Amino acid sequence: MATEMNVNKTGQPLSVHRKKSVSFRDRSLLQMFQTSLQTLDNVLRGGMGTLTPTQEIKIREQSLKLCLGCLSYDFIGTSSDESTEDVGTVQIPTGWRSHIENEATLGTLLQTFTTSQPAQSAQALECISQLSSVRRSLFPNQDARQAFLARVLSAVCFCPNPAQQHLNICTTGHTISSPIARLLYPVGSCASKASA
Repeated sequence: MATEMNVNKTGQPLSVHRKKSVSFRDRSLLQMFQTSLQTLDNVLRGGMGTLTPTQEIKIREQSLKLCLGCLSYDFIGTSSDESTEDVGTVQIPTGWRSHIENEATLGTLLQTFTTSQPAQSAQALECISQLSSVRRSLFPNQDARQAFLARVLSAVCFCPNPAQQHLNICTTGHTISSPIARLLYPVGSCASKASA
């Protein structure tokens, strides 16, 4: 639903679609993001009862799809074109700050990344990539932003061996290279500002 509300496929005037999109963003999107993370956390903790492997994969897949749809939402109505995809800034609303900075958010996605099948690991990595691309002004200061990015980099670069196996199995270079590019851009920006 997040993806459907994000794209005008009905031929409505742009102003009408944008009004609906903004209303959906303000009323429902954060709750959907929280639901996706809570569902993943429940799966990881075994809190959903006995699931078959197929059921667990499907739940992880749909939860990650929802999470990514929320993080990829066109929050301010200015979708970036493909040429800027890898360095695009995610315009997360200020009201989301505590959820983005919460270590449990990254922790849930990282654990999903390290314990999932390759396809779901790639989805989790895309979600982590989106987290790394949130706007600078979301953070109260540069130190808070650098600390957040350091946690993201540490999670991705120093993940346990099972995750490395997933990286080797993944067949699409774009899935891996795109998140790395998203990670490197803001970190490089932080470094250049720090040394200025």
